[in-house]
Parts: sequence; C-alpha cells; structure tokens
Amino acid sequence: MIIVKEIDILQSNMDKENMEKDIIRNKLKDEIENVLEIDDEDDKIYNIISKVKPISELYQNTLELIEEDNNFRVKRNK
Repeated sequence: MIIVKEIDILQSNMDKENMEKDIIRNKLKDEIENVLEIDDEDDKIYNIISKVKPISELYQNTLELIEEDNNFRVKRNK
C-alpha cells in the first residue's frame, strides 16, 4: 500500500515537471518564432538577448533541477 502511494506521488511529480517543462519550451518556441519574423538585425539581436536568452536559461535550469531531483529520489529509494 505504501509503495503504491509513493508511486502515485512520484508519477504526479513527474507529470507536474513535464507540464512545467512543456510550458517553458512552448514559450521559448514562441519567442524564437517571433524573433525570426523580425527583419531588422539589430531588433533581432535585442530580442534574442532580452527575451529568448532568459527563457532558454530558465528552461535549462528547469531541466537541471528535474535531473537533480530525480537523482535524489533514486538515491533515496535505494
């Protein structure tokens, strides 16, 4: 019974992590598409630096946090 409950909790956490990752990835994709539509190169560079880069960093940090959390869970369960 306890194992089933723990599995449900882990699955719920994974679902939440995947949803957060998808939201950030979609936002990043949208910003990249917006930048590609800009004709002026200076505006493109500005938008990449001001919008795309922070979202990209957030996405990367989220992936790292998920990986660290998953590694911790695996070690804890051994």
